[in-house]
Amino acid sequence: MKRIVMALFFLAITISNSEANPFKDHPVFSRLTGKWEAEGEFNAADGTVIKITEKWSGKIDDDGAFVVTGERLFNEEQQEFSWRFIYNVTTELFECEYTQSTMEEPIRLDTTVTNTDRKISMRAQIGDGGAELTIVKTLSEDGKSMESEVQMAANGQVGLSGKITHKPTTEAE
Repeated sequence: MKRIVMALFFLAITISNSEANPFKDHPVFSRLTGKWEAEGEFNAADGTVIKITEKWSGKIDDDGAFVVTGERLFNEEQQEFSWRFIYNVTTELFECEYTQSTMEEPIRLDTTVTNTDRKISMRAQIGDGGAELTIVKTLSEDGKSMESEVQMAANGQVGLSGKITHKPTTEAE
């Protein structure tokens, strides 16, 4: 009888640990739930300035991933986008996939999250030409804003860079 009780106790702990969601109480992701608005600009190497406005919302989906979905105006072009973050329990790392209505294929980004300075750092190789996309999102200490720094470079030359400032329009759900 004692073995059965111990086996049930071990099974209960295993199940509760496997169901724990790493995003629910995470110091960064938990503060990104709800609706947000953003604006900023990118500067191209040729001097062109690209204005950006966004509306997006963040939530934990039914599969346990943290998902950001929204729309943006990129100069005059309307785009829909989504970021899907998962936590890989095997590697103990976060992973991210980005999709956009004007792209054929999603982008998978190497992702590092640092809790102490509230940063999500992402990097991906783009296309066949060796271009690299780097994005660093930094959540303010009070959680009332987030800065995104974006840079695209090819062969060591920056082709596009800029900042976007995000602000919540609703409290976290």
